[in-house]
Amino acid sequence: MWYLYAAIGLYLALPLFRVFVRHAKRQEILYVILVSFGISAVATTVDKIYGIKAPVGFEYFLGYGSFLLLGYYMAKFEIKYSRLIYLMGALAIFVTIIGTWYVSSLQNDLNQVFYEYLSFTTPIAAGALFLYMKNHDSNKVSNVIAKLSKYSFGIYLIHPIFIDLLRSEELESLFNFSVNQLPTLLNILLTLVLATIFSILIAKLLSRIPVLKKLV
Repeated sequence: MWYLYAAIGLYLALPLFRVFVRHAKRQEILYVILVSFGISAVATTVDKIYGIKAPVGFEYFLGYGSFLLLGYYMAKFEIKYSRLIYLMGALAIFVTIIGTWYVSSLQNDLNQVFYEYLSFTTPIAAGALFLYMKNHDSNKVSNVIAKLSKYSFGIYLIHPIFIDLLRSEELESLFNFSVNQLPTLLNILLTLVLATIFSILIAKLLSRIPVLKKLV
């Protein structure tokens, strides 16, 4: 639940970002996004691969904050070369998969450096997805997103419970079944679908309880 702590810092920094984007030129906003993501990615890579933690902290402020700036930039300005950005996003996902396998095989242990939020690949994939959703918006998709957004915080708070439950030994002993018995890809897909559905249902249920509805 690390995002709860990160969100506090981001909300506190919002007035600073608001002043910045109000007075900065487009090129200046893009410059801050690229520099902050670049420094964050280098610091993250060095830490996860070589175990050397950079004596900064800059990346955790402007790094996560740059996702806010990136969303603002892509929402406000017209982005050219959309297809190239889609291709870069797909390539970033491919590099994440192959890179994770390669680095993990070298270290003989799981290394998720490419899965980190401040890696070289994640901001590219996230930006490409955001741009695709912006350029291919539809009323049906917008309505679904709008309805789910009301429960998004509750879904975030609840979803780890169902992930752990689906993979628990207790569930396996009770039903003689566990998602861990399935092939990896099917395990991931089934866990994703079931955890999402159950989380939405519970968050929607909790939103009807007067005391709890403000929390979810």
